[in-house]
Amino acid sequence: ALGHERIACVVHSLKVTTSSGRLEGYRRALSERGLPYDDSRVLVVEEGRADVGAIVADALLSLPEPPTAVLAVNDYVAIEIIESATARGVRVPEDLAVVSFADMEVARHYRVPLTTVRQPFQSLGETAVHLLTERLATGRKEPKRVLLPTQLVVRRSCGAYLKE
Repeated sequence: ALGHERIACVVHSLKVTTSSGRLEGYRRALSERGLPYDDSRVLVVEEGRADVGAIVADALLSLPEPPTAVLAVNDYVAIEIIESATARGVRVPEDLAVVSFADMEVARHYRVPLTTVRQPFQSLGETAVHLLTERLATGRKEPKRVLLPTQLVVRRSCGAYLKE
């Protein structure tokens, strides 16, 4: 809705359902907007690497047509991307909009407050325990899919400049 046509997506291992689900949502959102999917704008990064932001920024900003927006796997990776992009002279959000997942405490207090998708961590834990005890009690083997509500928290990093 902010006019971006070259949007990148950064996820962890696609074997993890949250990553594969986010990638599917990214593809669907591009399609709904009539935007092309481009493999070069999708990066699968190794969780826990200290230099992931630099790797992502180098890869994306060196593309012939670099993205104008990035959807990052979590707030920490988003911050690393912003730091690395800024070190290369790329301004956030003026040149590169950044959106992430989690809404950790750092997201609202970072020097460029992060637009992020708030995840219900307490409900996530409670649901996991409930499903585990249900599985143990019933002997059910097949996985059960549960979708928990999320909330988009718009802050400065996306360029919308809306207040919370």
